Amino acid sequence: MTYSEVIQQWKESVAWVNGVINPYVIKEFGGIRPDPTYPGGYIARFDIIDRTFLIDIEVLNYIRSMDFQLRHLNDTEEAKEKEANKLKNELESFLCDAIAEREKELADLRNSGNKILTSNPYAWK
Repeated sequence: MTYSEVIQQWKESVAWVNGVINPYVIKEFGGIRPDPTYPGGYIARFDIIDRTFLIDIEVLNYIRSMDFQLRHLNDTEEAKEKEANKLKNELESFLCDAIAEREKELADLRNSGNKILTSNPYAWK
């Protein structure tokens, strides 16, 4: 599996928030830049953005970012594939952690008496 295949799969995967499918959670690849701490290395930037929840008619923004160090971009195919698999695992963990954090944030807001609305039609009852 290549880096671009891993990134494309991650971007196309669907997030579930509070047990409801939410295809409106945005997963972005922010590009690659040189890594100033590792000669010949690069850093890939990933963002998760959710703007589907509202409190008092204001969007409750959620943005979480992750940087991933690419050490083998110009290395052997075997090394690149191993690193691509590591990237896949990191992205899966990043998405799961972000969703758990978002769910906790929503639960805390509900528990403090806030009424939360959503623009995600899959969550409408």
